[in-house]
Amino acid sequence: MKQLLNVTLISILLFNFASCKKETEPTPDTTPKTPTPPSISFSQPASSLYNIGDTIPVAAFVEDNEKLISVWVLITNTENNDSLRILYNNLSQKEFNFDTSFVANLPHGSHTNFTIEAVATDVDMSRDTAYKFVHVMNK
Repeated sequence: MKQLLNVTLISILLFNFASCKKETEPTPDTTPKTPTPPSISFSQPASSLYNIGDTIPVAAFVEDNEKLISVWVLITNTENNDSLRILYNNLSQKEFNFDTSFVANLPHGSHTNFTIEAVATDVDMSRDTAYKFVHVMNK
């Protein structure tokens, strides 16, 4: 009887020992993250048609899930490729508003188109580009 009890206890101990698992720590996720580019939303110009001599507003809201490092605004006269470049640099923030304007000084009787381009870059070097187009003509 004593031998049967010993065999039973040894069997129970072996069963418990065999069923124990070593706990492992979860494996960290090493999948590279896909950078999310910034987002640009123009609020101005609200119209696509202006007269010679008008002041044309240019405004936008730029945001990113990390931090923005720069925003370029390029305003180009498509007739002669004259351009105005504005750089907002060293931003280090998640949200940025820009608000500027330009005067459509053209010779009387002429007309042209302007392309307004905004390029935002974040700390991951992800970029977004947005465009607005306006036509300027004689009154």
